[in-house]
Amino acid sequence: MLGNVNARRRVSLALGLALALGIWLGAGCAQPARDAAPAAPPAGPSAAGAGGTGPAEPARATAAPARPPNTPPDNVKVGFLGLIISNAGIFLAAERGYFEEQGITVDLIPFDGGPRMVPALATNEIQVGGGSPGVGLFNALQRGIRSKVVADKASTPPGTASASMMVRKDLYDGGAITRLEDLRGKTFGIMSLDSSLEFTLASHLALVGMTPADVPLVELSNSDLPAAFANRTLEASWALEPIATLLADRAIAARLLGGEERAPNQQSSVMMYSEQFAAQRDPATRWMIAYLKGVRDYNDAFFAGINREETIRVLEKVGVITDRAALDRCGVEGLNPKGYVNRQNLQQMHDYYVRKGSITQPVALDDLVDDSFVAAALARLGIYNSPIFRDAVWLR
Repeated sequence: MLGNVNARRRVSLALGLALALGIWLGAGCAQPARDAAPAAPPAGPSAAGAGGTGPAEPARATAAPARPPNTPPDNVKVGFLGLIISNAGIFLAAERGYFEEQGITVDLIPFDGGPRMVPALATNEIQVGGGSPGVGLFNALQRGIRSKVVADKASTPPGTASASMMVRKDLYDGGAITRLEDLRGKTFGIMSLDSSLEFTLASHLALVGMTPADVPLVELSNSDLPAAFANRTLEASWALEPIATLLADRAIAARLLGGEERAPNQQSSVMMYSEQFAAQRDPATRWMIAYLKGVRDYNDAFFAGINREETIRVLEKVGVITDRAALDRCGVEGLNPKGYVNRQNLQQMHDYYVRKGSITQPVALDDLVDDSFVAAALARLGIYNSPIFRDAVWLR
């Protein structure tokens, strides 16, 4: 199994670093991750490093139903976008042999954008993919693409960190932009229109009676933000790490707020199955078991302080973490150890884009989201008592 993973990783390290500029997504620099441990001491590591603060799993009791001896492993191709922290669950599961435990080999295949991943899932070129929800995800259903959203990949409950809303330093220091209300008429940078980040912006503006129509939006990549702020063509923007910290350190921009602070529990990224893979209940469930074990290792490390250094070393090895000093200064994104997506947030996102006109024909959320694979995995793994994912929107 590891031979397949490593062969693909040699490609992904080169391409993923170029795509992501070595970033690990979603640090608001609000609070170091090591300070985010729960108030009560954790119950201790699980038997396989996957139980976290939940009930310890019985030794190897998480395996799928017994498979005949010498059965060849199922090969699953997994698409991912960049070497970013929201992919930590995938990489930890691969590096620690959780897929192999479940009789699965994985090929990790880098993509340079979500639009390229959609047709690959539609044709079953890849069986699993991860990316941000947005208009393209909903409109794909109208084109007959029946890929399924099956699990959380990244999200923003309280206690985590996400994109930072940055304001040009001179405007912040001079008092021109110190509140959300001050964004009216100001040029705002966003990496992609009709994306989850646009909806997150809309959620924040709604708190003060505004909409994105009140704020001129400009599409800019994360890496273009320093130049845009420095030459004063941009007044505010969402920024991901490490660019957000770089902007603050160079006194180019100031942090107004984190995306999780006033509109928490956003569903920023999801895991998807191709229609064909979703129809294969046994391997699809075993894949989910392995993935959630990786996600629980992540939560153990960054929110319960269990095996933190060991987990960081694994993520440094694969290139997900490239700046340890920045990691210690900033927070980390939420990966739900219970697996479920925030259906309420996805519905609100859908409704927003219907009103905007980007989704021309409403779709039923049940046609897109399938919770059954997470439910089946939890039946074997048990429930993880997360100090972070406590809100009812993350439960079923």
